Amino acid sequence: MSVLRLAYNEFERQVEFTDARPAKSDLVRQTVLAQVEQFTLGDLAAQLPSVSTQLIKKILAELKKQGKVRLVGRGRGARWEIIS
Repeated sequence: MSVLRLAYNEFERQVEFTDARPAKSDLVRQTVLAQVEQFTLGDLAAQLPSVSTQLIKKILAELKKQGKVRLVGRGRGARWEIIS
């Protein structure tokens, strides 16, 4: 019985470790807010290959609404910047 209990405790510890990763949306927010210079959507997509472009756009829109970032320019030359 103690072997089973030890195995379960190890399993539980690993599951807690796996769940400790930040959500993708949090990862996008952290990456955006850590930018020092202006950046593009493509820059973020390259830094976050496991995150969809749609999610990055959604988080940028939320941060824009909160007044934390702003879009400079339009179209292919559009860049984002952090509002100080």
